[in-house]
Amino acid sequence: MKNPEKEEKNRGAKSGLVNRRGERYNEIASIKLYHNKKESNGVFSVKKIWKICAVALAAAILTVFAGCSARTAATADEFEKQAKSAGFTVKTVTDDSSGAAKSLTATKDGSDVEADYHLFSTGDAAQNWYTEQKSSMTIGTGKNVVDSDAYSKFTLTNGEIRYVLVRMDKTVVLCKTVDVKQSSIDSLLKAIGY
Repeated sequence: MKNPEKEEKNRGAKSGLVNRRGERYNEIASIKLYHNKKESNGVFSVKKIWKICAVALAAAILTVFAGCSARTAATADEFEKQAKSAGFTVKTVTDDSSGAAKSLTATKDGSDVEADYHLFSTGDAAQNWYTEQKSSMTIGTGKNVVDSDAYSKFTLTNGEIRYVLVRMDKTVVLCKTVDVKQSSIDSLLKAIGY
C-alpha cells in the first residue's frame, strides 16, 4: 500500500516547494547562501591556507638556494691568512701534479692535520680534479654532503682517518686528519667559508 503522507511530500518535492525530508526549498536555499557567505567572508578559508603554505614553501626554497649561491671562493691569500691564524704552517707547493695555477699546503701537529688548497685557471679544471680525487677515494665510507654546479663537498672516513674534499668555483681544498683532530679542519673550512 502506498503511504499518503509520503506521496504528499514527494509531490511537494516535485513541485519545488518541499524536499524529500519535508523541508521547504526556500529555507534550504537561505541556509546554503548563509554558508557560502560565511566561507567567502572568512579570514582563512581552506583555499587561502593552501595559498599561504605554497608561498611560504616557495620563499623557503628560494632562501635555501640563495644561501648556496652566495658563497665565494677563498683566494690563496685568504686561505693562507686563515690557516696561519688557526695555527697551521703554510707552504707554497711548486712541484704539484694537480695542474693548479697555485697550490698551498697547510699542516698542523706534524702530519696529523693537513689541508691542501688548489686554485685552478678554470672552473672545469677544478671540477675535473675534484672528480679525479673523489673517484680515487674508494676505501672507506664516503658521503656526498653537497653536489651542485658551483659547490661540492665529499667526506670519507677510513678507520681513524678522515678526508674532506671541497670544491668551490675554481678552487679545491683537500683535507686529511685523524678522527680526534677533525675539529681543526672543520674550523679552518668554516673560517674560509667552505
